[in-house]
Amino acid sequence: MIPAERRSPTTVLSSASHRYRRSALLGIGGYGAVFKAVRLDTMEPVAIKLILAEGPASAAWPSAQERIRQLRNEIDLGRGLRNVHVAAPQDWGETGDGEPFAVFEYLPGQTLRERLLSHGAMETRAAVFVMRQVLAALGYLHGQGIAHCDIKPHNIMLPPGGTAPSSLQQVKLIDFGSAVRLWSTPSAAAGARRICSPAYAAPEQLRGAAATGKFDIYAWGLVLLECLSGKAMVSGHSLRHIVHQQISDEEIPMPAELTGHPLAALLRQAVDKDGRRRIGDTALLERQLQGMDLAAMAATRPGTPPPGAGARDHAVTRSCPIAGV
Repeated sequence: MIPAERRSPTTVLSSASHRYRRSALLGIGGYGAVFKAVRLDTMEPVAIKLILAEGPASAAWPSAQERIRQLRNEIDLGRGLRNVHVAAPQDWGETGDGEPFAVFEYLPGQTLRERLLSHGAMETRAAVFVMRQVLAALGYLHGQGIAHCDIKPHNIMLPPGGTAPSSLQQVKLIDFGSAVRLWSTPSAAAGARRICSPAYAAPEQLRGAAATGKFDIYAWGLVLLECLSGKAMVSGHSLRHIVHQQISDEEIPMPAELTGHPLAALLRQAVDKDGRRRIGDTALLERQLQGMDLAAMAATRPGTPPPGAGARDHAVTRSCPIAGV
């Protein structure tokens, strides 16, 4: 979500149980628009996600049917989730046009992407503090038989002041439109389209392999590295370039300040491009992080946003359909 709310025509939406008055546009994602709203019987602030009416004329942009499928998928998978680090839908319904909408807890603050674009690299302990909470969310989801499949800074919500290790507020994982059941069997047909963000997608995910928790762990490692370095580990100006980097044999680079530190060894396990070697246990990752001495890296200073960071091409980081390669 974006911090500055833009006004949108007020609309009343009804679920089977409640009525909501929609007001300000909070942000636009890969397939949905999120609005601030109030539940009319309690006047409680909420966030409502609706399908985007239209998008750019691009093969990478999800079709209207795919966008509707994503939101229905988010509702179906999220309705039973209960975890402090997971922003699951609280309610759902259909608009007068028969399109789905989902109601979420209203989360003030900013996304991790916004934080990185505005302030650059994070101090090591702050970065680990945030990403341990994301790891807790992944452990919960995997235990529920769900892979998120679209972990990226855009989908990590930080509360106001929530990057300080002393903060008691909760980091939240958002946007489950790409999530899948771990026991599901995806289409293996040639050209089957997957919704993901290639800059954070595991090589086997881009090749169309059946979903595993290792998809999420690979992306988690890339995001933690981005927090530490202030820049995306895989970047480019086209989807083709991004995908080529992900599926190549070239290792993900480690920031120089991690040289010789156990955190580098842990991250190498998380972002190993060979899924057979990659660590797949969130509990093991958490234990390793918990016992790690980060004080030796306390001198690492937060960076400044790279030149042109605010103008970075969002198209290559947006969730989009990808054919198996």
